[in-house]
Amino acid sequence: MAPVIPEYMRVRKYLYSLVYNSDGTDLRIPPENELTRMFGVSRVTVRGAIHGLVDDGILISRRGVGTFINPDALKREHKLPIIGLLYGNGRQVFQPVDSALLLAIRQCGMLTEPLYIPNSKAPERLLEIIRNNISAIIWNNPGNAELPYLRAIRNSGKPLLIFGKRFSNEFDAVIDTRTERGKILADHLVALGHRHVLYIHNYQSKSIDNPDSPDSTSGSFAQRLRQLTGEQFDGFLSLDEFEKQLGEEGIGHYTVIYSDAALVRPVTELLEKAGLRVPEDISYLTAWKPAEYFFHGMSPAYIDCSTNQTADIVEWLKRKIIDGDKEPFFRFPASIIRSGETLIPNRRKGN
Repeated sequence: MAPVIPEYMRVRKYLYSLVYNSDGTDLRIPPENELTRMFGVSRVTVRGAIHGLVDDGILISRRGVGTFINPDALKREHKLPIIGLLYGNGRQVFQPVDSALLLAIRQCGMLTEPLYIPNSKAPERLLEIIRNNISAIIWNNPGNAELPYLRAIRNSGKPLLIFGKRFSNEFDAVIDTRTERGKILADHLVALGHRHVLYIHNYQSKSIDNPDSPDSTSGSFAQRLRQLTGEQFDGFLSLDEFEKQLGEEGIGHYTVIYSDAALVRPVTELLEKAGLRVPEDISYLTAWKPAEYFFHGMSPAYIDCSTNQTADIVEWLKRKIIDGDKEPFFRFPASIIRSGETLIPNRRKGN
């Protein structure tokens, strides 16, 4: 289970954002009882967050009056629009942020701020947190449990974009084309003669990528591979399982590796330790573009998942934030395979 950010840090982060976005006209922060209600936490938790910022010189506490923003802590700079980002259930400490998303926001001259659902489990509490300082919300892969929050944000008039697959019929959405990505991957590899693929992952749960689910990248890949070759897909391995496989059996009958670019470093290190070379002994294709460094300067073959996504998110930000457009928005960007020296046709007979 992914670690959840402590409520103390959520309150502190909210107060700090008030400081950043203050124009200096109202320096008083919300009282303790209001913060307690907003975040669904104890008064002790709220006081701890406030006292920490007082100690840092960001807030000033005046006995009997309240707590105020220290005027000396105000940033004297032009305030850029801030896009609030949530991922999954909205509570995880380590929120993976899509590079296409970050690039699009930066290209539009905007800033990002990670957001978290408060413990109160009331959608209106989240609305209070985002009301004044957040220009729009982009929620990456929300689940069914988050639907009340999504509807509350939409009904408040705050621009909301779903980045993923669910709820595209109800909200603005840029679809993460995982299913199509799996099919494209299978078609391309089989065309090069690769029938036995090592699909390496580092997920703790199959809820992220499940070879038994046709709605996931690995699931649509496995299904398409069976259609093309008539064989069952047996190469869905975690990084730990891959290390064990190399130690016990070597590379076996597999002729190509597919992984996220984030796993290239540990995977190539394990290959070198086993005396295996890319692409002479095994080809390699990644999702997203990795650094050439890990392939000794060779250009990597990869699935470009971001180019079209970035353009679509830029268009949404322009329409909703800059132009104030209220029309529904839906995009289905395609992934593109970029050729490289790490992926060559299969030369091993019988494989």
